[in-house]
Amino acid sequence: INDPPTWSSANAAARSITYSSASNLEFENANEYADVLQLGAGGITTLAGAGNFFHRKGLIQLTANQTWTHNDNSQFKTTADGNIDLNGFTLTIDNNGGQMEFQVRTQPNSTITGAGGIIVNSGELQFRGDGGTGAVDFSGGVTIRNGGTLKIENRSLTLTNSGVDIKSGGRLEVDNPFTVQSLTGEAGAVIDLNNNRRMNVDQDVDTTYAGNVT
Repeated sequence: INDPPTWSSANAAARSITYSSASNLEFENANEYADVLQLGAGGITTLAGAGNFFHRKGLIQLTANQTWTHNDNSQFKTTADGNIDLNGFTLTIDNNGGQMEFQVRTQPNSTITGAGGIIVNSGELQFRGDGGTGAVDFSGGVTIRNGGTLKIENRSLTLTNSGVDIKSGGRLEVDNPFTVQSLTGEAGAVIDLNNNRRMNVDQDVDTTYAGNVT
């Protein structure tokens, strides 16, 4: 990868990306669906001291279950018209001091779609931005494990087809109104409703939650 690294017209399959440059890595194109970056089992790894990975436009599509690892203070940030297709696979977020931020927007539009799910293994996954129904429309749900945090910062997010499962030591932080299809949680799980924010759970789906709500 060149330094400074910028990708466009990335119509090719890549098994994985390992990134070590102090510069930021950008993936973008004028047509957000014209160029597809297909990632295999290796996923994305940014090493300690590396810059941020900005996914501004274009489609990132999973072709296998994979882990995206962000070390140190690096970020994976999807902005503007960046789109992610889970494509039936599971994306595991392993932020060793880093952060994954997905800006859920309607104008411009960013989406996470597909039948796969997301596991927050460590660190923080943020959904933030302008909000809007359907912007996050994957069906596999979000699992938050020990040391992982899912933070809802965008305005009135609705996970239409997804539930949230919080394992012991996992944390869900709700900074704005949040609607989810289903909720499960073990003892030791935490839901933090900051500033008395409201979380709605679909009443047609049975919910079993044994954790704490603060």
